[in-house]
Amino acid sequence: MGMSSSDRPPLGRRSSVLRALDRGGQPTWGPGLHVGKGASNGGRAQAFGAAGVYKTRCKGSSVGVCGGLDEWKEGSVRTTLGAMQDALTFEQARLVFVVYTSALVPIVLVPWLRSRQRIPSWIPAVYVGSFVVCALGWELWFTYGWWAGDPVNVRRAAALNAWIPMNINWLLNSLADAGAICLGGIYWVWRFRGRSYAAFSHWDWGAFGILLVWFLGQNIGVEMFLYHDQLAEGKPLSWAPLVPTGPWINPTLFQFNGRTITLQGQIAWVVMTPLFYGAVIAYVRRRQA
Repeated sequence: MGMSSSDRPPLGRRSSVLRALDRGGQPTWGPGLHVGKGASNGGRAQAFGAAGVYKTRCKGSSVGVCGGLDEWKEGSVRTTLGAMQDALTFEQARLVFVVYTSALVPIVLVPWLRSRQRIPSWIPAVYVGSFVVCALGWELWFTYGWWAGDPVNVRRAAALNAWIPMNINWLLNSLADAGAICLGGIYWVWRFRGRSYAAFSHWDWGAFGILLVWFLGQNIGVEMFLYHDQLAEGKPLSWAPLVPTGPWINPTLFQFNGRTITLQGQIAWVVMTPLFYGAVIAYVRRRQA
């Protein structure tokens, strides 16, 4: 017997109603949530967590109508909470921790260090400028797949989409790029070039080499140990302003333990290295003038 629209419960209570429809079924929670309907109507409801859409199918029905669930066939009932209840794998939990830590810690650390005059006065501006360049240069494009690429929510597991929503994915990655990576590069230049910031007042090939090794080294490590599933073959990244080769010119550079490192994944930081170093030098000189 079907339920009329007036009898149907609010959206927030539908999951409990689905469970109540089957006293003999065994509901299981996961990225593809299954709730048994039992023998009373011979059907089942499936909630697809990755897409956030409920669909229903019935035995012997070509239209997928399951008794009282007929109006829920293509409902847009979100399942983010259900996805977050899934247990993250160790690698997924590590990814979530690294992303949030590398994005948020510099927001606190940079003002704290500056207030104690432990870093030069030009560092905060470089931090903000790096964030803008990374966001517009590739992170927004990679997140949304704007040109010939897949969006990030298609390239990764539903549990990660719940913990790192697509609409803040670019923001977190850009903050991490600017803080942990770009400012990290400044630290390594300071550390290995005489504990001095003099290399940022003129072009120094040694400093440039340090930046290049750091930018590419961390990026290869991230792709191999954190984002390898999102960047696997068959999951194309979008073209981006700082990735002009796009997915069309994307040879495999090498493979490690079944994980592929491609040109497209590295080209952003190859382009970013001279752009970043040259911009920092120009800004520091202007402040010193």
